[in-house]
Amino acid sequence: ASYFLFHGPDLQLHDLAPAIAAERIAVHPADWLLQGKGASKGPSVVLIDRSLAERVHEFANLPRETVIVAADIDAERLLGSKADLSLAPIEGTQGRLCLLRAAFKLSAERCFTERGQLELDLVQAELTEFNRIGTALMVGRDPRAVLRQVVKHAMRHTRSDTAVIFLI
Repeated sequence: ASYFLFHGPDLQLHDLAPAIAAERIAVHPADWLLQGKGASKGPSVVLIDRSLAERVHEFANLPRETVIVAADIDAERLLGSKADLSLAPIEGTQGRLCLLRAAFKLSAERCFTERGQLELDLVQAELTEFNRIGTALMVGRDPRAVLRQVVKHAMRHTRSDTAVIFLI
């Protein structure tokens, strides 16, 4: 499964079960997520009904990419702005399934954005290092110190244990 749906013990998914199975969505109890057993490697949605909404403080440290969906009007009221989306006003199986798809898309976009931000941070750190080496090359009086800096950067960039520069 590439999508992960978490829900409370009181929430019945009978009307959505065939569609959820057809879309290969893994369904797990929300407690798995809270206990760290349900850490997923893909888009995640938590359906919170009234029973879980009363425990909303436990969901405060979920990964940002996890989308919180209020499953009923009571949960919507209790969650307030903590809910990203709500199934409460949606009638019919098709409408509810459509909203769940949107929730998974939102989660996937958040995952993508998070990865992009990490890559951007790495590239910025690398550019800073390149600037430092460039500055050392322009003003450096000690060629050995500059070479050591180049080797350290090359090792870090390639995740190597050792490196060698051959001077000709």
